[in-house]
Amino acid sequence: MELTGDRQLEGWCKEHGLPLVALLYGDDGYQIQRQRDKLVKMAVTAFPDFNLYTADGRQKVDMAKAADSAVSLPFLAESRAVVLDDLDLTQQSAEEMERLWQLLQAPPESTALIITVRTVPLDLKKKSGWGQKLRKLCDQAGLVCAFPRPGQGDVARLALSRAAKLGAAMDRDAAALLAEYCGADTVRALQETDKLAAYRGREPITTETVRLLVEPVTEARAFDLTDKILRRDREGAMAVVGDLLFQRESPMSILFILSMGFADLYRAAVAKRAGIPNAQAQKELGYFGGSAFRYQRAAENQRRFSLEALGAVVTLLAEEDARLKETGVDATVQLETVIARIFMILDREGRR
Repeated sequence: MELTGDRQLEGWCKEHGLPLVALLYGDDGYQIQRQRDKLVKMAVTAFPDFNLYTADGRQKVDMAKAADSAVSLPFLAESRAVVLDDLDLTQQSAEEMERLWQLLQAPPESTALIITVRTVPLDLKKKSGWGQKLRKLCDQAGLVCAFPRPGQGDVARLALSRAAKLGAAMDRDAAALLAEYCGADTVRALQETDKLAAYRGREPITTETVRLLVEPVTEARAFDLTDKILRRDREGAMAVVGDLLFQRESPMSILFILSMGFADLYRAAVAKRAGIPNAQAQKELGYFGGSAFRYQRAAENQRRFSLEALGAVVTLLAEEDARLKETGVDATVQLETVIARIFMILDREGRR
């Protein structure tokens, strides 16, 4: 059975009970861990020291030991659980995987085998390979549940809830910025919320607190570059570029994300001038999940510029992207030149 999200998984378990095999994978690490713990709680009702075996899948797993634990009888209980947590298939040998295949083809009825994949995504669309075989065998023996990346709004609400439970005040703007800085990573957002709450105590957690204490993911820094340019902050923009290059981010990837930011602005501007409501435009243009936040921000910022200026910037970025790929020019110098030319276009806009 193939499912999506916590609601479908919890509904299935409510109707069918404990699955013999469960593969939980995707980009929502918080929900994967949460549902993993719920399944373990269902399976291990007594003596967890004897009835629960957990292996760290980020390194090579001793599948023989995991299989031995799986076929062992529960100790003074009805069931037990074997957890292969955050399984990285690239770390496993063919011999170990063969043991796992044998276990999945004949799973013991008194053991719940729970496999999670969070850090290294599985490509389940391939028609061959270990990822596809793992999905197929887990589907046949029990269930497979995908947990797609949550939207930044969902992560922000989760951070607000955690802060409230910790007795800390966090404003909505701070929660939204935290979600952006964490790249919609729910696990990291909660960890950062704990840190912010401990630092601020009873004092409010503001956007300045987030900027001070939270290191943004590369994508967030690149979009921060777009914001600096829109505010015509030349010094700030070049400082962001310097930070990204110091972190070994390639000029090509910075240019790509910069292009995404201005493409968002241009699409939002076109939709606005066509009289299309934001919600409708967002849906029709395919901004779902985490990308919804990008469109909402673009819809707010596009009004500050003419459609012609935004179009000129998008055209410039597209031309420079092609030029970098086709020629041997210094990519760092070219990136800085492109940013300077964008400022020139926006400055002309401001003088009109």
